[in-house]
Amino acid sequence: MEFRVLAIGDVTSEEGTAHLRRHLPGFKKMKGVDFTVINGENISGTGLTPQQADDLFAAGADVITLGNHTWGKMQITDYLEDNRYILRPANFSPRTPGRGYGVYDLGRVQVAVMVLIGRCDLAWGSDNPFTTADRLLKAGDKPTFTLVDFHAQATSEKLAMAYYLDGRVSALWGTHTHVPTADERVFPHGTGYITDLGMTGAVESVLGIRPEQITISREKTDAAQVEARVYAGMPAGSETLVSVRVGEKLITVKELGSTHYAGDETVYLSYPPKKVNVFDASTKRLIKYSR
Repeated sequence: MEFRVLAIGDVTSEEGTAHLRRHLPGFKKMKGVDFTVINGENISGTGLTPQQADDLFAAGADVITLGNHTWGKMQITDYLEDNRYILRPANFSPRTPGRGYGVYDLGRVQVAVMVLIGRCDLAWGSDNPFTTADRLLKAGDKPTFTLVDFHAQATSEKLAMAYYLDGRVSALWGTHTHVPTADERVFPHGTGYITDLGMTGAVESVLGIRPEQITISREKTDAAQVEARVYAGMPAGSETLVSVRVGEKLITVKELGSTHYAGDETVYLSYPPKKVNVFDASTKRLIKYSR
């Protein structure tokens, strides 16, 4: 039986949603897509509001998945309880609002969607994702297709999960690191896999932000700051250029003055939300400029 699923990685801005509204319906029609799953937890940078969720559904999402930023916007709490088409990680505490697994009857097929969050470098106190997957797969009737969004930091953990679930789920894809990987494949027992879908946002940016607008600090003062590791630092007259690794991505941050940074030192990056610049991924043209 042919059944076409479209999985879309982390949407990183309101403009990303607008881009989906413009292009997703036509793309789905052209490709004959039967079911669309979109990870939507990063539209506000950290978290998703009910209105933003409604916008994603209007753009073409059948199911919205979340991850470590599930509780970034607490107004989503009641929405998670009321709408079974939005899923937070199933291995969060069972006492948290919402659900992490859903089965959707499309008439000719039943499709299950499971969301899991990794534990390697994601300190969320979540249950073991492997045993959680076992429990959910054993419960209830077996659907026609089972899809897994594994929201995890470590590529090794995502790959291990794919081997563990090979033959028991239809497809497993990774989200969270925002960098698309080129390792898509079908595992020996039939499970489709890719380590990370990447993000839905501006290519010439760091989640929609010009690198020179990012500030660097040795101290963590805000929960929204991003942890990074120094790769190299170079004084350049009145400023210092600091190359840092954020996950698997290497970016350069400019800091006024001459500052010494040691290799592999932990630093924290922050950005002014009002200075986010958004670019069209296909034309490279500026969509929105914030002063």
